[in-house]
Amino acid sequence: MSTRILKVRNPELKDELEAIWDGIDGVVLTETPIDAVAALSTLSIVGDVTIGETIVIGADTYEFATSGAVTEGNIKVDVTSALTNTVAVTALIAASAGGTEPVAITDSTGGVAAVTATVLGVLANAIVTTTDVNTGFDVVHLTGGIDGTVGASGQLFYSATKLYVAVDTCTISDSNWKSVAIS
Repeated sequence: MSTRILKVRNPELKDELEAIWDGIDGVVLTETPIDAVAALSTLSIVGDVTIGETIVIGADTYEFATSGAVTEGNIKVDVTSALTNTVAVTALIAASAGGTEPVAITDSTGGVAAVTATVLGVLANAIVTTTDVNTGFDVVHLTGGIDGTVGASGQLFYSATKLYVAVDTCTISDSNWKSVAIS
C-alpha cells in the first residue's frame, strides 16, 4: 500500500479532509469522477420563415402563425412582423416558455438558436428535434448528455494528481464532486 502526502495550505480545509479520510469505511476508488453534462442541439434558420412552418422539440410543436391560426396541440409562435430568421428565433424563445420539454432555448446570432437540456445526463439525448424551416437542426435529437458519477456524500476518489470528495449526494444528473490537487 502506498502513502500519499496531502499538501493543503488552508488549515480548515486540511482538517475537514483529514476528518473525512478518518471516517472512511471501505475502499477509496482510484478513478476520476465524471460531472453530468447537458444534452444540446443547434437550430439554424436561413432566410425567412413561412407561416405554418413548425419546429418540434420532443413533445412540443411550435408553429409559426398569426393570431388564432394555430393547429390544436401546437404552441403558437406569434409573429406580427417580418418572418426573418432572427425574428423567428426571438419569437421561438418567447413561445418556449409555454413548452413542456426540459430545455432552454437561447439566441446565438443571425438566426441560430441553442437548445440545451435543463436536466443533465443521457436521458435528454432522446429528445427529438425536427423542423420544416430552411436548414434546421444540426442533429435529429439532442446529443452530448453524459451521466455523472454516482456517489454518497463523503465518498472519495483519487487520481495521480487529485483527491475528489462528494460534498453531497451525487446522482447521474447532479454532480457535487470537489477536488484538491495532491502530490
